[in-house]
Amino acid sequence: PLAVCDRRSIARADVQSVPLGDVGGGDAGDGQGYQHEIMIASHSDEHEWVYFPKLTKEEVMVFVTFDSGPGDEFVPTLHTAIDLPGTEGLAGRESCEIRVNALVMPEEMAKMADAARRAKM
Repeated sequence: PLAVCDRRSIARADVQSVPLGDVGGGDAGDGQGYQHEIMIASHSDEHEWVYFPKLTKEEVMVFVTFDSGPGDEFVPTLHTAIDLPGTEGLAGRESCEIRVNALVMPEEMAKMADAARRAKM
């Protein structure tokens, strides 16, 4: 199953970026591609992990992995595949990761923020 850590339980100091180098360019390291990096995390007893053992193939999980918006420094959603005791010998699960970019104009962000504040009242 896929385990996901509640972003609210992750301190920014728990994660750091690691460069992977040029991606999509000519020769490796020629600077013609774009710089790609991944985030790695340190263990913390404060992290709150959850998993969904009965997730079906008709269901999907959606979570934020990057945000370039203004405000506090972004903390990614930690996620990983896990092995569960008692599942040895069972057929393995497969998953597909799809990344989507959503571009939101500043005036639309303000409208969404206002709507979110009103919803909390």
